[in-house]
Amino acid sequence: MSYEPHEHLVTPGRVYPEVWRLAAGGGLGLAVYMAFTLAYFGGAAQLFGSDWVADAFDADKPSQVYLLLGSFVGMLGGALAAGSIHRRGLRDLLGGYRRTLGGFLNALLGLAPIMVVLLVFLFATEDVALSLPPVVWAVLLPLSVVLLLIQVSAEELVFRGYLQSQLAAMDLPPFLWILIPSILFGLAHYDVATMGDAAPWIVAWAILFGILTADLTARTGTLGPAIALHFANNFTAMVLIGAPDYLSGLSLFHYSFSITDTEAIMARLPLDAVSMGLLYLGIRLRLKV
Repeated sequence: MSYEPHEHLVTPGRVYPEVWRLAAGGGLGLAVYMAFTLAYFGGAAQLFGSDWVADAFDADKPSQVYLLLGSFVGMLGGALAAGSIHRRGLRDLLGGYRRTLGGFLNALLGLAPIMVVLLVFLFATEDVALSLPPVVWAVLLPLSVVLLLIQVSAEELVFRGYLQSQLAAMDLPPFLWILIPSILFGLAHYDVATMGDAAPWIVAWAILFGILTADLTARTGTLGPAIALHFANNFTAMVLIGAPDYLSGLSLFHYSFSITDTEAIMARLPLDAVSMGLLYLGIRLRLKV
């Protein structure tokens, strides 16, 4: 295991690695994100009505999913605000523009054939129904991809680009700068009101996902591969096949079970974990890391 490339991402953080800066950066980033979110959803409520915005969290209409995905612009702004405390801009947090784009595209090539096999298996074993007319889905697809890229890139910037690299810049051991952001990432997915008894297992799954994306980031020194893995996962869950009552407005197909069906969700988590691991290995093989 070689994490030497990680220094490409970490080195800019070593200039101002103080703990107080990390605390200040985290606080500023959170404040920017919360302020944007309040203004964003408040403005939407004025335009579309508070009931429509409240229903958006069930997101069974394309416009409502777009509204939710658009809110991640605030997280992107929060990551940039946090980085500014360390005098780091977007390029530093990504690990370089060209390296990030190259890593992203190469990673997609590595996971694409595995994704095809997994989707064929999924359609063969799951009871799914068409949700959107294919023509409508295709028309929506470009904007869906753009907003989904904003969402996954914002999350990777916060947890891997900023937090992971700044913890590493403090010369903490790798298991800490991998595990701490991954645990926080997992806790951000805790939603007992929606997921019920499956909520802790969703958190565990998200922590594992965070560990894999952290490892890819450390092996390559850029966020590109992590963004690709994150994009592939969310694209499948939100744009291809989704639960009928949760972030489903952009999905071409729906599963037959509800997001509140704890037994069905928990039964599928092991397969989801295996699928995620295979996609991760596909990226590593492609990038030879």
